[in-house]
Amino acid sequence: EWANLFQSNLKNANLSRANLQHATLTEANLEGAYIANANLDSTFLNGANLRNIKGLTQEQIANSYWDETTVFPEGFEPPPNQQA
Repeated sequence: EWANLFQSNLKNANLSRANLQHATLTEANLEGAYIANANLDSTFLNGANLRNIKGLTQEQIANSYWDETTVFPEGFEPPPNQQA
């Protein structure tokens, strides 16, 4: 909670059930990470690479923040963006 993971390389990390509420994942590389059941409420995903991320749901990021530079998995339709 409140972790600053700005520009972190979390490629292929197992973040299942992690509490990332309020975390800063701005410009982080989460490509291929496993994120099922992680708490992403109020998490900053601006510019994050979520390509090929596994287990991500719309509900998980419904209250997160991202921008036009956030890379979502192919075919993933995020819910309406929260403005940070």
